[in-house]
Amino acid sequence: MLKNHFFQTLFWLFVVLGINQVSAQDIHFSQFSQSPLSVNPAYTGMFEGNWRFTNNYRNQWSAVGTPFKTISAGFDKPITLRKGKIGIGVYVLNDQSGSANLTANKIMLSFAYQYNLNGHTIIAGIQAGYTIHSYELDQLTFPGQYDNQSGLFDANMPNYLDAWDENIDYPDVNLGIAWTSNFNDIIPVVGFSAHHINSPGLSFLREDAKLAPRFAFNANAYIPLQEMWYAKPNLYTNYQKNASNYLVGGTIGYNFPLEELLDKVYAGVQMRTQFHSTDALVAILGVGVMGIDVGISYDLNVSSLSKATNMRGAFELSIVYTNFVSDLKRITIPCDRY
Repeated sequence: MLKNHFFQTLFWLFVVLGINQVSAQDIHFSQFSQSPLSVNPAYTGMFEGNWRFTNNYRNQWSAVGTPFKTISAGFDKPITLRKGKIGIGVYVLNDQSGSANLTANKIMLSFAYQYNLNGHTIIAGIQAGYTIHSYELDQLTFPGQYDNQSGLFDANMPNYLDAWDENIDYPDVNLGIAWTSNFNDIIPVVGFSAHHINSPGLSFLREDAKLAPRFAFNANAYIPLQEMWYAKPNLYTNYQKNASNYLVGGTIGYNFPLEELLDKVYAGVQMRTQFHSTDALVAILGVGVMGIDVGISYDLNVSSLSKATNMRGAFELSIVYTNFVSDLKRITIPCDRY
């Protein structure tokens, strides 16, 4: 009982601090490259194919209480123009956190424009959408509900809350730019994005609290190795007010010949760190089959919280399906004229 109340109180402090200071980071995935629409609006339609569907699931902190669960889905499509391309897409997300079921539901529409210039591709993107936050007040207890006689919290006692909302919603706008090119089959990608640029209000207390903008930078490269092997190093950084986060690592994979059932297999390791302290080591395994890319990762918690978590962090599953365009090859039959 006391353990449950401890985690409820800890969660409540997190919510209050997050509401009034808004310095906590946004929801993010360890397999960020498998969730392009959540990373940068400029990545909308930035792939070879007809259309793409992405699906991501994350389960975190199940070792220390009610797990945090996040699921997202995205769809995007490139459209070729006379000069460059445009990308259109939609991205939805549901996140549930803690025993009070703090929930975020988000839907974002994405648009990007790709411009080719002397072998370089420059992309600019924008996302606009709506977010709804809610929680279950009856799952929380407050200092005024402490019963001195029993030494326990009683949810039936008055909580003495005034001007309190159980639901808040707001429009949201994100911007992004990206660059890519091809240097002898080495393909680097660099992107920068700014999220919540409209600084939406975020307060269950009806206070003038704003959601701080979040700035993200990421860079990766596809590097062919001997035969069919390849390497993909990557870097992803986030900055939001006083919080920062860095993911550094990469994967090594093998591309199978076209006639094989399998497209590719890959494995890799990442480190989530703030440089002065390291939060987690992430192990990644993946396989591609007929255009479907399935990735599994696990965050091994190595922070000071590892004693409580027994080094158990988060499990993630990603599914990305890319529908490739099939062009019919024209066959010309020579015909002699008489």
